[in-house]
Amino acid sequence: MQENKETNEYYENGICKKCKQAYIDTSEGKYSILCSECREQQIQYPIPKILIGIGILLLVLVVRSIILIINNFY
Repeated sequence: MQENKETNEYYENGICKKCKQAYIDTSEGKYSILCSECREQQIQYPIPKILIGIGILLLVLVVRSIILIINNFY
């Protein structure tokens, strides 16, 4: 309940919920709770390296399968 009261206090004062220093940027939507700098940090959150590795592995397997299928037809 305390967190909800604190959130409402920041929202009413127009203070960013993450950094608690800058004013909320409402250009993206009227219910925004972040300033523009914090929003940009959240949007540019890095993709974990394990997901990149899995993606590359899947791509290699798909390409290999396509090559094998094409070779079986000829």
